[in-house]
Amino acid sequence: GKSYPDLDMLPLGLIADKSGNGKCEPYRKTSLTQSQQRVLMTLWSMCRSPLIFGGQVMELENDTFTRNMLTNKYALDVNLNSTNNKQAKGSYDKNGYPVEIIWSADGVNNDYYVGLFNTNVSSNATVDMSITFKEIGG
Repeated sequence: GKSYPDLDMLPLGLIADKSGNGKCEPYRKTSLTQSQQRVLMTLWSMCRSPLIFGGQVMELENDTFTRNMLTNKYALDVNLNSTNNKQAKGSYDKNGYPVEIIWSADGVNNDYYVGLFNTNVSSNATVDMSITFKEIGG
């Protein structure tokens, strides 16, 4: 049967801070930058993973950024309605670390979704990425 990657929990917004004794201490803001949170939400959606929010729901009223990400109609549409989701392309450095990863998925009404991920963390250099219509399955 079909299976989907279980990427566990979306650590966005205010999350529980586990202490060394296994107890959850007071909440703290996620340590992910806003850019990292956008990448996380995009990749979760492209993978069609269950979108399980791991943060403090009651604080979303005061956290516009997180609330807007969790309710983004495009991310939710990819997650709920796309098919044939896959890594369409990737390039790697000499050590085997990814420099760019491109995911694609089929949408409804002959639409396509494409996610471009610059994973070149070894420098601040710009990475030129491209993919053909044929490579995404069109």
